[in-house]
Amino acid sequence: MSNKGMVRIKRQMMIYTVLQVALTALLLYISWKFQEVYAGRGALNAFFNSIYMTIGLQVLLFYPIFRFAGKEARNEIVAQQTTNPDELKALRSKRIIGDYLKAAIFIFYGTFIVMAPAFTFILSTAFFSFIATTLTYLKSYNFAAKKILAEK
Repeated sequence: MSNKGMVRIKRQMMIYTVLQVALTALLLYISWKFQEVYAGRGALNAFFNSIYMTIGLQVLLFYPIFRFAGKEARNEIVAQQTTNPDELKALRSKRIIGDYLKAAIFIFYGTFIVMAPAFTFILSTAFFSFIATTLTYLKSYNFAAKKILAEK
């Protein structure tokens, strides 16, 4: 792999690590705010149920997200190594499909969050699930990229 390609992938992994820290801080802040609102209403049960629902969704979504992130990392690394135009075109197509899929998931969560009633079980579950899904993708991508780079 070229040195330029290695630097690009390592830089992307660093950006993903910074995003993970920022999203974790955002998750903590949002949960604190939701907990305040639910405590004010005397409905802390709904807050904890949204956390349980988010954990359940993440258990269901972990493997597909992990596989998708692994494929994305593999495609990025292979794209840095190949010089064959046909392979590059195929990898570009895979990257575009992956970007469309990520955009569709983002739009789904965004629409779901905007359409949800304010400070409800559905809204808090959507927020928590969106952030947890994004964190899972970023962590899985970094894990897969480090593993692939270590093998090379």
